[in-house]
Amino acid sequence: MGAVPQIRTGILVQRAGNVARSQHHRICITGLSGAGKTVLGTTVPNGVTVVTEAIALPTIRQWNPDQGVIEAPDLRSLWEAIRWAHDSQEARQFDTFVLDSATEAGHQLRRWITETSPDRTALENAGRKGTLSLGDYGKYFSELDKMMRALVSLPMHVVVLAQAFETTDEITKTIGIRPNFEGQKFIPRFPGYFELSGVLRCVPNLTGSGVTREVVFEGESGRFIVKGSKRLKPVEVPNISMWIEAMDNPNNP
Repeated sequence: MGAVPQIRTGILVQRAGNVARSQHHRICITGLSGAGKTVLGTTVPNGVTVVTEAIALPTIRQWNPDQGVIEAPDLRSLWEAIRWAHDSQEARQFDTFVLDSATEAGHQLRRWITETSPDRTALENAGRKGTLSLGDYGKYFSELDKMMRALVSLPMHVVVLAQAFETTDEITKTIGIRPNFEGQKFIPRFPGYFELSGVLRCVPNLTGSGVTREVVFEGESGRFIVKGSKRLKPVEVPNISMWIEAMDNPNNP
């Protein structure tokens, strides 16, 4: 029989309210294509945005020409940007790191896996070029998990934007909005890496034309995967700097 493990003494138990709070916030926002996620990413305090698709650059330039930008068209350059944000003194000039978008980062990861998969030849011979094997799916989830953990460990505010897609429950006919990633396994896990998770949506104006953009943090069970904050309203205006100010305000109950 092996030795009985020793019980460590001196365990420190604190009241949750007395534990030092991180000075940085971790936020993820999902939304359908065209909802305004890239514009939302320009409302962060003193931000640098890692752009996985160059199509986002004109929007950032228009809405916040002072925003820092890093182009990351492939997985290698994306990881270089994350490591730069973690280790570089140059990165300390920024207060917020924005990834636009996690969905495209997932596509980059998928392309890399299909190119390097040990099952690639067999899949191509079977006429399934570009598809993932079961082993590839495992690697996809593992690598995405590693990326999200690296992002939320950055020494700055982190905002991750992700495209969403609509789903319809066949029984209740409820239309839901879910993060857009490969397969189904990662989708419900995605908001769990962050302290705040919302859905950006466009609501048609009752009078006149146009829409009002708002971010949902609570409610609408079955429709959205969200996570709110006691210091924010269930539905907020799309301004991340205002959210962070509200969450940091000690006078905000």
